[in-house]
This record gives sequence, structure tokens and C-alpha cells, in this order.
Amino acid sequence: MEVSGFVHIIYEKKKSKQTEQFFEKNSKMKKLIMTMLVLVVGLVSGCTSLMPHPRPWTNQEKMAAVFFLAAHTANALTTEAHQDHPEFYYERNPILGRHPSDAEIGGYFSITGVGTLLVAYLYPELRMPLLVGYGAVNCYWTVHDYKLMKE
Repeated sequence: MEVSGFVHIIYEKKKSKQTEQFFEKNSKMKKLIMTMLVLVVGLVSGCTSLMPHPRPWTNQEKMAAVFFLAAHTANALTTEAHQDHPEFYYERNPILGRHPSDAEIGGYFSITGVGTLLVAYLYPELRMPLLVGYGAVNCYWTVHDYKLMKE
């Protein structure tokens, strides 16, 4: 085995261990990510026909929902990550408060994610503006949180 391959294996093991530690430390985040993934799979696979609605989802609306869920999950992760250092960072969301717990963050993002998808499901005329607009807001706050962590 060449040296670069050996270094790559060590790097991958270290990276894998860091990922495992993150999820062990943040089990609520793991549950949030799993919830979001289940919603995405259900939405994309067409399993959302549990309740009747005026018209089915178009492919464009499905992609908007995937965008929203990805942005919403990223926002939840960055919000949780910068709460590890309350002396430097504080949350600006008035609903969560300045220093929310992991449970509060997980609950808030789970409820708002499912609630947004439910509203989009029940009101087809609001799907695109709601999902793309709220996804864009989540992107903004994700980038904001990420920039704070990098400073």
C-alpha cells in the first residue's frame, strides 16, 4: 500500500469518528435529520396521498420541497452548532430565545418543517412561494450562522 492511500484511510477513519461523535453528542439532531429524510422520501415517492388535496404535486413543487427541507435542516444544524459556545454566540430567533437547548432547537425545527409541508400540501396555490421563500430564509440564516462560526 502506498503512503498516500494509508494517509487517506487514517483521514477517513478520523472523519468517520468525528461524525459519530457529533451524532452521539447531538442525538436530537440525528432525530431531526432522520425526520426530514423520511419526509423527503415520502414526498418524492408519492406516499403523501394520505389526505386528499385539490391537485397532486408537480415535479417542480417536489424539488422546491426538497430545497426547503435541505435548507431547513442545514439551518437547524448550524443553529445547534453555534449554541455550543454561548459566550460568543446567541440565537436571534425570538421564539427560541437567546440560548435554546438542543431539545428546543430540535422541536422548533421539526414542528416548523412539518407544519410548512402540511400547509404546502393543503394549499397548492401557496406551495412554490412558501417552500422557495421559507427555504431562502433558511439559507440566509444558515450562511449567517456559518459565517459567525468561521470568525
